Amino acid sequence: MNGGRFDFDDGGTFCGGWEEGKAHGHGVCTGPDSQGEYAGAWHYGFEVSGIYTWPSGSTYAGQWQNGKRHGLGVEQRGRWVYKGEWRKGSKEDMVVEKQLTQGHTISALGLLACMTATAVRYMPMEAPTKANG
Repeated sequence: MNGGRFDFDDGGTFCGGWEEGKAHGHGVCTGPDSQGEYAGAWHYGFEVSGIYTWPSGSTYAGQWQNGKRHGLGVEQRGRWVYKGEWRKGSKEDMVVEKQLTQGHTISALGLLACMTATAVRYMPMEAPTKANG
């Protein structure tokens, strides 16, 4: 296995191991203008297990298969944390947590817990957006 740095035409880079002309072993790949970064294990050009960091600072740490999140992983977006299983890039049943301002945490399996002034409501889970999170 060889190693080194490769600069892509779009400005992205890969630093790490190579085999048969593909990323293999351990390495770090950044997107154009350092937009996004994956650091971890590679298997002939595909991510295996590592951490992806988006330009926003959100992260996914876990397993990958064929370029998609697949297996166990944890995604963190601000105060939201998703822990669970992924299949072909999609979230399966998981624990969703939101860190509240006073250090409390709400957790729900497969549900998104929403606080109101007087109660906790449960609704089908969806990714947090500016409107709901």
